[in-house]
Amino acid sequence: GAPAVCSIVGNAPFPKASKLLFKIKIKKNFVRLGDSLTLNCSHKESGTWTMYWYKQPVGKNASLQLVVRSVEGTKAEFEEDFKSRFQSSGTKANSLSVTIDHVLLSDSGTYFCAKQDTL
Repeated sequence: GAPAVCSIVGNAPFPKASKLLFKIKIKKNFVRLGDSLTLNCSHKESGTWTMYWYKQPVGKNASLQLVVRSVEGTKAEFEEDFKSRFQSSGTKANSLSVTIDHVLLSDSGTYFCAKQDTL
């Protein structure tokens, strides 16, 4: 099926997004360099699915980067660029949380959560 998407701010850059299904929780409105930050995304749909977190770096022509994916009930698989300071225990109870340890200026950007139904 088409991915359902939500974003922390505004509309997500996914042309096939059909509806907003997610709840994103952030405990801090801002974060200091060196702190930790946890992003949590959850949904209420049943079925078999994969959840994703994407990052869109700051900049006019910045392209979307896949951060992590997790098939329903499995551990998280991080992309190489995010393995050192990003952590997740995978999908649990329709939720995928990501913690960024020792936040750097280069972590700046917009983070998007997405869910893809698995056929």
